[in-house]
Amino acid sequence: MERACSEIADTLADPGFKVSDSLVRNVERKSLLPGAKKLYCLCRAYQISPFEVYSWYGIPFERLLQDRILELPQRTALVTFDVTEALVPSFSGGDSAGVRADTTGLIEELASQWGESLAPFLLCCAQKRFLFGKVGKDDLFLYPLVLPGSLLVIDPAQREVEAYQQGSYWTRPIYFLELTNEYLFGYCERLSSDRLLLTPHADSPARAREIEVSDELTIIGRVVSIAIPGIDRLIGTP
Repeated sequence: MERACSEIADTLADPGFKVSDSLVRNVERKSLLPGAKKLYCLCRAYQISPFEVYSWYGIPFERLLQDRILELPQRTALVTFDVTEALVPSFSGGDSAGVRADTTGLIEELASQWGESLAPFLLCCAQKRFLFGKVGKDDLFLYPLVLPGSLLVIDPAQREVEAYQQGSYWTRPIYFLELTNEYLFGYCERLSSDRLLLTPHADSPARAREIEVSDELTIIGRVVSIAIPGIDRLIGTP
């Protein structure tokens, strides 16, 4: 194993990836957690996932995506993750061989919270490079259309806000914005004064906001899909 890791280190032109026999023995006894470079080298040599290695030490890295999605933040925020994180099977579920991407334990756990609304969400996630927002506990800007805890699928390619948006609350475009110390989302249109008007849902207790277009404002993108927790129960789906 020491020789194999040395070859990997030579390939990467970095001696920090080299692993000694004593380190291998300590890892096998689970008495020492190696550093990042040596852990990479061992995982590559043994052809195992680092998630599995960390689980030996009681560190549940495989739960990170689940924790980020299920935990309800106080304020609306971006949720960053790669779609491959959603395909990591739960190690408590046994061997990952043959596991289909749409039936891993992790996705099943998430689907139990969001119902069938999560299926198209994950499909979009797999097909395109979207960003994701999590609606905070205190954010009622588009309530009751968008509930706290909902996941917003954001298309960063659609950042141009048009003027005089019209249509129903189901068809008007929703944009996700970033200011210096907060994230906002809502029905958004550009005013003639080069300001943005962020409009809440008619039944929301929130008020409309005018936001000056400046270096402190970033239009993250347009919200193209929403996954709402418990939607099946809310609409009475049997």
